[in-house]
Amino acid sequence: MTEKEFFEAVKDGVLEQLQKDDPSITGSVQQVKKVNDVTYNGLSLRSPNTRVMPILYLDDYYRQFAEGDITVSQAVSHAVQVCRKHIMNGANMKVEWLSDYNDAKDRLVPAICNTAACTEYLSNRPSEQFHDLSIYYKILVDIDDNTDGSVAVTNELLSSWGITYDELKEQAWRNIHNINGPLITPMAEIIKEMLPEQEGEEFYEKAQDDYPLFVLTSQNHIGGAVYMADMDVLKGISDDLGIDDYVILPCSREEVIIMPVDPVKASDHYTDYKDMVVEINHDGHTISPDIFLGDSVYLFSKSSGCVEIAA
Repeated sequence: MTEKEFFEAVKDGVLEQLQKDDPSITGSVQQVKKVNDVTYNGLSLRSPNTRVMPILYLDDYYRQFAEGDITVSQAVSHAVQVCRKHIMNGANMKVEWLSDYNDAKDRLVPAICNTAACTEYLSNRPSEQFHDLSIYYKILVDIDDNTDGSVAVTNELLSSWGITYDELKEQAWRNIHNINGPLITPMAEIIKEMLPEQEGEEFYEKAQDDYPLFVLTSQNHIGGAVYMADMDVLKGISDDLGIDDYVILPCSREEVIIMPVDPVKASDHYTDYKDMVVEINHDGHTISPDIFLGDSVYLFSKSSGCVEIAA
């Protein structure tokens, strides 16, 4: 069975079940371009009885099917459960508030992506350059009690709100600090948590000086790399850690690594750092395409109070 045939079989099976709940439901398999211009195959459901329905992505089902882990009927069964639990709840979600800035403004947050990898994605979204990256904006949406989503702010939506880009930017950055503030954790502590308790404790006692690295992310570890564009946060890290300069290595759109350096001595190693980042990003296993951030190495200097590309 080809990928296309699989998607159509799942679509038909899902519709057969959902139409028992709502005979007016129709659906089609569509290609959806997301961040980093990664294309997903999604089941788009529609019904005149509902306002909006989120898309059910099918690619992971096909991967499991191709690996022999599930059958078509099992994929359909699971997809129907997901639809009834999340998508059908989302179908009743009121979307009128999206067009009212006063209703939407407290859910605005900034996000970060690689500019070159997101050319098409950014084409209709208000954004700004941050070196070879871009900052854009999204609205957090509650699908149900256990599921969150987001809607990217488009140029049309910004225009309908009647606010300026600067107002959008200011509101979004204020919100993210309140909703999902920055979190910095020593790398040694992260490694410790990955080890058995006793082994972790022994490692942590010995390794703090050997692993002078820190991970910068957000409180919920989602979209935390955007804080590398927040100069107040970066200055705060410099003060808290007692370091004037540090290298920023992009792990993903979720997090970055902070590496304290002497910029004079470290300058000879920037290319090595970049080679390491590139290898990790493109080994085909560590970083999935949808959370790829970039291959550059950045340097934050407390004296200048800004970030520059080091390599």
